[in-house]
Amino acid sequence: MSITNTFTYKNVELYILLNGVFGGNGYGMAQNNSAYLTADRYFYHNTLDHPYWTPQNLNTEYPRWDYIDDKFTALQSYGFVRLQDVNLSYTFRKNMLSKAGVNDLKLYLAFSNLLFIAPEWKEATRK
Repeated sequence: MSITNTFTYKNVELYILLNGVFGGNGYGMAQNNSAYLTADRYFYHNTLDHPYWTPQNLNTEYPRWDYIDDKFTALQSYGFVRLQDVNLSYTFRKNMLSKAGVNDLKLYLAFSNLLFIAPEWKEATRK
């Protein structure tokens, strides 16, 4: 989903674009096996700082570090909200520019990806 709006006050315009992925009842679940990869690209080398399963830690989210069963697929929601674009502009009045021989002038400030929220995303942390 995306939503945009342009706010105008006198000669100033503010344009905002928000986009994201929401809901979907689990349809947006993507494999995240790379969360278990190590620097040498092996799933079963334990160099990641995850609370993986041990007899003392019965974690069901992260399998034990030597888990080798094709039935397990780590899933992660890819829902997010992003403030993708913000443009601020000012249009100079013609009477301000006529002495300089300029007909129209508009100055812009443009920003991209100022805010990104993905509360359910998980990232591997290297030790």
